[in-house]
Amino acid sequence: MYPKDEMIKLLSIKTKIENIYTIIKRHKTITNALSDLEGQPAILMLLVSISEQFSKLLKKDSQILNHFDKEDIKGLLLHHLNT
Repeated sequence: MYPKDEMIKLLSIKTKIENIYTIIKRHKTITNALSDLEGQPAILMLLVSISEQFSKLLKKDSQILNHFDKEDIKGLLLHHLNT
């Protein structure tokens, strides 16, 4: 079992991904969502927030990250790995 705070971060990431899908669904396509005045900043802020959650897990050397392919999340962590 993983620490509660790590599970909370993972649940937060899941919720943010679901929110991105909701925004895209509302606009019918990702292109429409990213072209929308409100859709684009909402999606970008959610992506930043997801990146921050993964970064916190990385800083704690969380074992929960072993369940993710490094190639799948490297774009989210790239900034944090280079600093």
